[in-house]
Formats: sequence, structure tokens, C-alpha cells
Amino acid sequence: MRTTAILLVCLLVLVLGAAIGLAQNRTRAAGPPTEAEISIDNQVFLRIRTPAAGYTILEREQIVNERLVAILSCHRPEPVTISSIRGKPTIYVDGVQFVTVYPQDVAANKATSMMQLARIWAANLRRGLPKVMPAAHPTGPARPGCVCPGGPEVSVER
Repeated sequence: MRTTAILLVCLLVLVLGAAIGLAQNRTRAAGPPTEAEISIDNQVFLRIRTPAAGYTILEREQIVNERLVAILSCHRPEPVTISSIRGKPTIYVDGVQFVTVYPQDVAANKATSMMQLARIWAANLRRGLPKVMPAAHPTGPARPGCVCPGGPEVSVER
């Protein structure tokens, strides 16, 4: 029980640190942001540089950060996989949908294709997540009985 409490406190500190880091990285310029960096403790996973699927950059950032919190709270940092949703590559971490790559992302990130960009973002996750995940479950199964933020399946779509 004490170990669980310690792990939860560590997770809370990690998540708060991520939120503070994201807030500090956001430009203070007037108007909507032109880029959102998804990172924790200087581990950059991806940059959202364009609206897509009816969401603004800020809304996409919020959705991806909600999913990141769910992954950090209840899941392992692997496997990181890419599957297709409506013809667009979508990255999953331990079965949790993380982010979908759209045609707009390709041009904004100077990539050659949606799949190439998905592979780059997935590689960043594979490298970075194990460095920032709590030691509670770096390679073991998702914690039994864990209720992730947003419910058991974190998926935000319109």
C-alpha cells in the first residue's frame, strides 16, 4: 500500500512537471499558437504545427496530452505501434490511441508522407517514453485495476 502511494505521488510530480514544461514552452504571443510541443522533461515526442480534423493546434495538443496522461498513469511505454484509421496512420502506445497523422502535418513538419512522419513520431516515443515513465511498470503489464483518466479507453474524436 505504501509503495502504491509513493508511486502515485511520483506520477503526480511527473505529470505536473510535464504540464509546467508545456506551459513554459508555449509562446506568449497574441493569437492562437502556431506550434505545440508534446514533451516531458526535455524529451520531445512530436510537434503539432497545424490544425487538423476540425481541431485547432491547441485542441489537438490538449487531446494528445490527455492521452499521454492516461499512458503515463496506467500503461507501459511499449509497444508503440502504427495502425490506420480512416486511411491515416495513427500511433498507439500499449494499445492506447496517442495521435493521428494528417496530410497537413506532413507539409508543416517537412516530411515526405504521413507514414514517414508517423514513423518519426513513433521512434521519438520509443526512445523517450522509457526515460520518463515511472519505474512502477516500465516493462510489466498495465497495472491491474488502474482506471485511466478519461475512462478505460481514452479516445477523443469528433
